[in-house]
Amino acid sequence: MATRELELSLRETRALKAAFVVAGTPEPRIDEVAIRPGRRRLVMESTSLSPICRSLIHVAREVPDEELRARVGIARPELDALYTRVVAHWAMVAGF
Repeated sequence: MATRELELSLRETRALKAAFVVAGTPEPRIDEVAIRPGRRRLVMESTSLSPICRSLIHVAREVPDEELRARVGIARPELDALYTRVVAHWAMVAGF
Protein backbone atom coordinates (compact mmCIF):
# COMPACT_ATOMS: atom_id res chain seq x y z
CA MET A 1 0.00 0.00 0.00
CA ALA A 2 1.34 3.42 -0.90
CA THR A 3 2.21 5.93 1.79
CA ARG A 4 0.92 9.47 1.34
CA GLU A 5 1.59 12.73 3.13
CA LEU A 6 -0.83 15.53 3.88
CA GLU A 7 0.39 18.75 5.47
CA LEU A 8 -1.98 20.36 7.98
CA SER A 9 -1.84 23.07 10.61
CA LEU A 10 -1.91 22.04 14.27
CA ARG A 11 -5.49 23.30 14.45
CA GLU A 12 -6.52 21.22 11.43
CA THR A 13 -4.74 18.18 12.88
CA ARG A 14 -6.63 18.53 16.18
CA ALA A 15 -9.91 19.05 14.31
CA LEU A 16 -9.32 15.94 12.24
CA LYS A 17 -8.67 13.84 15.34
CA ALA A 18 -11.78 15.30 17.00
CA ALA A 19 -13.82 14.45 13.89
CA PHE A 20 -12.94 10.77 14.35
CA VAL A 21 -14.21 10.90 17.93
CA VAL A 22 -17.42 12.78 17.05
CA ALA A 23 -18.14 10.50 14.10
CA GLY A 24 -17.32 7.36 16.08
CA THR A 25 -14.93 6.29 13.34
CA PRO A 26 -11.87 4.29 14.35
CA GLU A 27 -8.84 6.46 13.70
CA PRO A 28 -6.71 5.03 10.91
CA ARG A 29 -2.98 4.71 11.44
CA ILE A 30 -1.62 8.19 10.90
CA ASP A 31 1.88 9.23 11.92
CA GLU A 32 2.43 12.89 12.76
CA VAL A 33 5.71 14.49 11.83
CA ALA A 34 6.47 18.01 13.02
CA ILE A 35 7.89 19.92 10.07
CA ARG A 36 8.05 23.42 11.52
CA PRO A 37 6.33 25.32 14.32
CA GLY A 38 2.58 25.19 13.85
CA ARG A 39 2.62 22.65 11.00
CA ARG A 40 2.37 18.89 10.94
CA ARG A 41 2.81 16.44 8.13
CA LEU A 42 0.49 13.48 8.45
CA VAL A 43 1.94 10.32 6.97
CA MET A 44 -0.69 7.68 6.24
CA GLU A 45 -1.59 4.79 4.02
CA SER A 46 -3.59 5.92 1.00
CA THR A 47 -6.53 3.84 2.29
CA SER A 48 -6.71 6.20 5.31
CA LEU A 49 -8.12 8.99 3.15
CA SER A 50 -11.53 7.31 2.92
CA PRO A 51 -12.23 7.19 6.69
CA ILE A 52 -10.94 10.75 7.00
CA CYS A 53 -13.45 11.95 4.40
CA ARG A 54 -16.27 9.92 5.97
CA SER A 55 -15.56 11.40 9.39
CA LEU A 56 -15.51 14.96 8.06
CA ILE A 57 -18.76 14.38 6.14
CA HIS A 58 -20.41 12.98 9.28
CA VAL A 59 -19.37 16.02 11.29
CA ALA A 60 -20.56 18.41 8.56
CA ARG A 61 -23.98 16.73 8.41
CA GLU A 62 -24.62 15.91 12.05
CA VAL A 63 -23.06 18.70 14.10
CA PRO A 64 -24.92 22.03 14.08
CA ASP A 65 -22.83 25.06 13.13
CA GLU A 66 -23.15 26.56 16.62
CA GLU A 67 -21.64 23.40 18.20
CA LEU A 68 -18.80 22.87 15.73
CA ARG A 69 -16.18 25.01 17.43
CA ALA A 70 -16.86 23.44 20.83
CA ARG A 71 -16.90 19.83 19.61
CA VAL A 72 -14.33 19.84 16.81
CA GLY A 73 -12.35 23.02 17.38
CA ILE A 74 -13.05 24.74 14.06
CA ALA A 75 -15.91 26.70 12.52
CA ARG A 76 -17.92 25.66 9.42
CA PRO A 77 -15.78 27.55 6.85
CA GLU A 78 -12.61 25.94 8.26
CA LEU A 79 -14.26 22.49 8.21
CA ASP A 80 -15.31 23.00 4.59
CA ALA A 81 -11.80 24.11 3.64
CA LEU A 82 -10.23 21.12 5.41
CA TYR A 83 -12.62 18.73 3.64
CA THR A 84 -11.84 20.35 0.28
CA ARG A 85 -8.09 19.94 0.87
CA VAL A 86 -8.48 16.28 1.86
CA VAL A 87 -10.66 15.51 -1.18
CA ALA A 88 -8.23 17.33 -3.50
CA HIS A 89 -5.37 15.32 -2.00
CA TRP A 90 -7.37 12.10 -2.43
CA ALA A 91 -8.04 12.96 -6.09
CA MET A 92 -4.34 13.60 -6.64
CA VAL A 93 -3.46 10.26 -5.04
CA ALA A 94 -6.02 8.51 -7.25
CA GLY A 95 -4.56 10.17 -10.34
CA PHE A 96 -7.49 12.42 -11.26
